[in-house]
Amino acid sequence: MELVKLTCTENNRTLDASVLKKSDRFLEVVVEGTDTKVTLAKKSPDERVYVGHMAGLEFISTGGGSIRTEFGVSSIRRSFTSVMQP
Repeated sequence: MELVKLTCTENNRTLDASVLKKSDRFLEVVVEGTDTKVTLAKKSPDERVYVGHMAGLEFISTGGGSIRTEFGVSSIRRSFTSVMQP
């Protein structure tokens, strides 16, 4: 399952969240360790961040993240970089 970072624009705190659904315009996630779902959206597919609201707070996410494996969480970027190095 893919993990993304959610950042609260009010207090700059960051949460990990598992992606339930993702498209060019919408991102539906569940905050890790909870049953709390957050739906975020882009105004257009060209926007860089998804924006959503929950409990009176605004959250943003780029929708990029890492993949959860049976051995834990490994960053796609880190894995790709280590494979590409001689």
